Amino acid sequence: MRFAAFALSTLVANAAAGVIAPRGDIDYSGVDWTKVDYSGVDWTKVDYTGGNKDKNNKQNQPEPVQKVAESSVAPAPTSVSVPTTVVAAVAVPTTTLVTKVATSAAAVATQTSAPSQPSTGNLDDDKQKALDAHNAARAAVGNSPLTWDDSLSSDAQVWATTIAALSSLTHSSGSGQGENLYMQSGSDSPFLNGINSFLSEKSLYSGEAISGTNFGGFGHYTQAVWKSTTKVGAAVAKAADGSSYVVFRYSPPGNYIGETPY
Repeated sequence: MRFAAFALSTLVANAAAGVIAPRGDIDYSGVDWTKVDYSGVDWTKVDYTGGNKDKNNKQNQPEPVQKVAESSVAPAPTSVSVPTTVVAAVAVPTTTLVTKVATSAAAVATQTSAPSQPSTGNLDDDKQKALDAHNAARAAVGNSPLTWDDSLSSDAQVWATTIAALSSLTHSSGSGQGENLYMQSGSDSPFLNGINSFLSEKSLYSGEAISGTNFGGFGHYTQAVWKSTTKVGAAVAKAADGSSYVVFRYSPPGNYIGETPY
């Protein structure tokens, strides 16, 4: 066995030198190849052409195994198709309401607006119902009816287009007109829906004079029924998301601080 060990060490030494030169007269069948240390062998220079065979099993001697470094490149990510969920528009309009308060009668008197152009009476169904709703609410508190005014509607259209582009319920300034704003998610009956939202604030109003802090809950209602207002006009514009922005304009304006609507 010492002879076999000597022969094995000679074989490894030769392999380290870059060649394999096994001796043909030596029996390697007793060699445990798993315990051979090949750490000093440069396998790129080894010539296996003269390799010997196990005389008993007639199989090639085990070839050295080189450890191949694993690739550091991460596998390409697999594309995953993510379904897009489309949320349907809400059937019930979403309403956000704000109102403009005239700070004083004197301040309003200095403002000017375009000459009035009363409607010819050819209102579409939605506008007519909105006008009727105004006047029914006004009659309930003893105030005179409003007329529909095309000049107010024209002014309202300019501002409705502006806030729809901004997707923001923002009040105008300096128009000399009263203003109620309304927004809904769809396009059905925007004018009637708007005035109905305004009039729903009646339950919050108890007859008090308008102040700079108390009008937030009922100011749309008090403007709609204001005793000195005689004309109304309205317009609607659609935002990019399909929402309808509605502007109501009133002349003369209401919600004067220190006064009551009827």
